[in-house]
Amino acid sequence: MNELRESKLVAILWTPFIFGLLANVLCVKFGWLQRWQRPLDRGATLRGRRVFGANKTWRGVAVVAAGTAIGYALMALTKLLPGGVAPSLSIGQFALIGAVVGAAGMLSQLPGAFLKRQLDIAPGGAATGVALPLFWILDHVEILLGSWLVLGPIVGFTVMRLAWSVLLMALVRQFVSFAGARRGVRAPAR
Repeated sequence: MNELRESKLVAILWTPFIFGLLANVLCVKFGWLQRWQRPLDRGATLRGRRVFGANKTWRGVAVVAAGTAIGYALMALTKLLPGGVAPSLSIGQFALIGAVVGAAGMLSQLPGAFLKRQLDIAPGGAATGVALPLFWILDHVEILLGSWLVLGPIVGFTVMRLAWSVLLMALVRQFVSFAGARRGVRAPAR
């Protein structure tokens, strides 16, 4: 019973974040907000390689933060949040938490992007050989690291919640990669 309650809590907490990620996919697909499509590394290089690459942009951070904020505000407005999850917070405070969760999740991808660029793994590309399983795991959990730093103190961090969130995001990432590849938005899932 406890596992079911934990999995439901994780699904509720991460649904707005997934909404933010999907908003970003739509921006990429339709070329929306081009003005914000600027690399976070501003083209900087280290050892002749881009620091983060062209795919890590201000638009991605801003859109995921805004989408997650809207999702959290809607959940607070409709009272979808389970009892005991910060009941005294206002809708605006939930929106702010959502914005920080979304931005933190996107920014937590930067160390992995840096490693990939320094190892000559192209943006959106996959590692090969011994590095393949390491980067596959990193690709599936890095987005959670920054987000849990924000959510952990608010909802309580447990190993079970982390495990459920890793499973959920791995499934979502595979679905988004598959759907994006079918629609021509991104490379096929790996």
